[in-house]
Amino acid sequence: MAQKLSSERAHSCYIGCNPLDPGFRGDPHVADSLTCLEWIWEDRKRVTCSASDKGNLLSGGHWTEGDANGRFRIIRIEDPRRVSGSSRPVLRPRVFVQWVEARGMNREMVRTTAELPIDSTVIAVYGEMELSERQGRWRVLLNAERTRTKGSSIWSGRTQTGWLTYELGPPRSITTQAIFPDS
Repeated sequence: MAQKLSSERAHSCYIGCNPLDPGFRGDPHVADSLTCLEWIWEDRKRVTCSASDKGNLLSGGHWTEGDANGRFRIIRIEDPRRVSGSSRPVLRPRVFVQWVEARGMNREMVRTTAELPIDSTVIAVYGEMELSERQGRWRVLLNAERTRTKGSSIWSGRTQTGWLTYELGPPRSITTQAIFPDS
């Protein structure tokens, strides 16, 4: 469900590029970059950073609604959550979509932000996120790992990996396409 804020906004708060330690990937001349985005969700300011090897931020695609158009921004974070069987909060993945509207030359505004529905059995969303067009529709693919469940009990130590796939449309439009091979 989309969360509408009275003053939705997001802006880059840091973009940098620095050489890494010698020996990184075997090449002392390799540079890495770090991008940080300041954004708001549920009236709380957040900062999400992404190095080139982490990929917590992804931007691209295209949406249209009436005369308005723009691109998607995907934001992946981990938040502490209460989980059955644990006395302390456990980090769990959350993924958000922002519909970023083009507003003239080099100006844009976050039209709205929505959280992708991720099942509570998913314990990790990792690796590169993918945003691709298929038959005129944009979709985001997330590599994920979940606990294998039978009924309401969790079989400890058993996990399954797979893809979470969501189709994106105009603002606030998200359709879950596939969640893991056997779902």
